Amino acid sequence: MVCFPKTIEHVLHTGGYTGVEQLLLRHLLPGEPLTLRELSHKTGKSTGSLDRAVKKLLVRRILQRATVNEQQKFTVAPAASLVESLASGFQRQRTLLERQEREVRTFFTSLSLESEHPALEHVRGIEGIAQLLRRIASVSCPSDVLHVLPQPACEDDTQLSPLYDAFHHQRSTSRCFARVLVPSTRDGLRFRERDALRFRATRLLPQGAPETVIEKLLTDELVVTINHASHTGMVLRSRDLAAAERSLFEALWLRAEET
Repeated sequence: MVCFPKTIEHVLHTGGYTGVEQLLLRHLLPGEPLTLRELSHKTGKSTGSLDRAVKKLLVRRILQRATVNEQQKFTVAPAASLVESLASGFQRQRTLLERQEREVRTFFTSLSLESEHPALEHVRGIEGIAQLLRRIASVSCPSDVLHVLPQPACEDDTQLSPLYDAFHHQRSTSRCFARVLVPSTRDGLRFRERDALRFRATRLLPQGAPETVIEKLLTDELVVTINHASHTGMVLRSRDLAAAERSLFEALWLRAEET
């Protein structure tokens, strides 16, 4: 009997050869033709299970049938037949794996496309606004957080200052830099004086910039707006809209005063 190395056993198993089929090959490879009864005696397997394995190997052309002294005996075909059979099996497996890979890729691509659909959320109250600020500060920041703040005095407001203190601390801890545009007012100048302590850079809005009472924060995929008069906020997840808003911000930033 021929003993297969573990690597050959693994290759045969990967090629679809069962344990019984491998056992047959080990006993037939020495070249002596054997009957089913002789194979059963040598392997300890029933003639029924061996008969099924033999038929499969005959279909694969791995075994050959011969009649010796009016007895049907079996031998192993030339090595080229076994190699060809294995190569064919591997090719079928590669085709199956490639199809499965395409199915997996299609599935996760469809999920990715679904995730690109804009998603809108609304919040109310001081706690809702706090949640928005925490969400902005907690996102990964490959780009700066862009911030349009029409009411820079919010940092000194009794209700709002704890929210913005926590926001700046969380950003600083995660090294998420912010660039802020504020009105060219006394409050705006006082706000800018604290930049070194807040991990941010502030510029004053240029003359002629659109006036607004809505605070806006931008990441790579989120657009957050806050209305302090009504204590309401909104977050829209959309990479396309975020990119457009960031472009507008950058245009204002270039025009803004730096001193």
